[in-house]
Amino acid sequence: MDALPDFLEPILRGIQEHTGLHAMVVFGGPMPKFDGELRTLSVACGRNRAAAPVHCTSWEKQRFNQHVIKFMTDYLATAFGMS
Repeated sequence: MDALPDFLEPILRGIQEHTGLHAMVVFGGPMPKFDGELRTLSVACGRNRAAAPVHCTSWEKQRFNQHVIKFMTDYLATAFGMS
């Protein structure tokens, strides 16, 4: 699992270079590293044009966690029967 970001980053960079689009992958499930607890991991490519450019996962971090990560975690609970 720890190697997934390193595996995905070149793929996402390729998508960005080929299309000009920003890309993000969010995945999750019960992770052995955390005793089977539901966790998510996101990998993003592309930065905004702010004075200090950031990926979408870092821009308004609280909002990202509340809307994207919370939604994914809620979904995962139903997918893995942990609701």
